[in-house]
Amino acid sequence: MMDSATDVLIDLLKLSDLPQYMAVTSVRPYIFVTCMADETGPKTKGSVYAINYETLKAEKITGRFYEPHGITIDDQNEKIYVISRNTSESGIPPHHGSGSVYCSGNNGFYSILDLNSFKEVNGRSNELTVDPYAADVRFK
Repeated sequence: MMDSATDVLIDLLKLSDLPQYMAVTSVRPYIFVTCMADETGPKTKGSVYAINYETLKAEKITGRFYEPHGITIDDQNEKIYVISRNTSESGIPPHHGSGSVYCSGNNGFYSILDLNSFKEVNGRSNELTVDPYAADVRFK
């Protein structure tokens, strides 16, 4: 963490393996960072860190992610969208096969988390095409 006014290092935060994207919410003092390679369970891989930039504390969020990469915040509806690439052969099997030589592999998916509790709100995987990378929301 850097002080942008003085360009001085404030603190170092240790995150899990392979941090990727980050998203900032304007309604809470948080920056969220996806970590693709964090070993979290038998059918999950990866995590998200909620970093409170006022206290400089980081909280690890685990869920039904598999190689989470993209992340975006819907401030209006207080939701966090986490995009899982799911490219590994040991990843979550897709519900629908891709069928094309150009789109072979496991389909990715997104998870929706509550911005206040950091808990999953929809209770299911929302399947996307093969290897989704990033996302954005309309309401910021």
